[in-house]
Amino acid sequence: MSNDHKILPTSRKLTPRQEKFALAMVDGHGQSAAYKQAYSTANQSPESISSNAYKLAHEHTGIALRLEELRRDIGLAVVEARAWDRVRLIDEAVANLHLAREARQFGPANKAVEIIARLTGNLDGPEVSQDVRITKVTVVLTDTRSQGDPELDGADDGLTVDVGDYEVT
Repeated sequence: MSNDHKILPTSRKLTPRQEKFALAMVDGHGQSAAYKQAYSTANQSPESISSNAYKLAHEHTGIALRLEELRRDIGLAVVEARAWDRVRLIDEAVANLHLAREARQFGPANKAVEIIARLTGNLDGPEVSQDVRITKVTVVLTDTRSQGDPELDGADDGLTVDVGDYEVT
């Protein structure tokens, strides 16, 4: 089944209603809801509204280009806002670091350093960990039968078991 869409010729400039439709679409409204916001639909059936909305969103070159432009602009705005938030958070952490050092509060100062390291990508994960390697385990077994037996008094009740190499992370 072919997915060819008829592209309607249009100038780059949209009508105010077409612009309102495009803005409603990028605000998260579905095609039909955006169409209802932009156009008078009192005398239209739901099927007609859906069909007209689809045509505007998918077959109108100007609207398709405008939707792409608006979505790109929104994406850039989100990236810029996140970058600004990160810079602001780093500045706050640096200010807290200086205040904590001046007050000789080294625990909070170290926490501020950790936060700065995380925000700048210099520290990943919840904490820095090291691998532990266990190579030998000693197990001590106590034989309760030996208590009070003169032959077993003083005997080594311990037993060393080599369990091989195990890694604990």
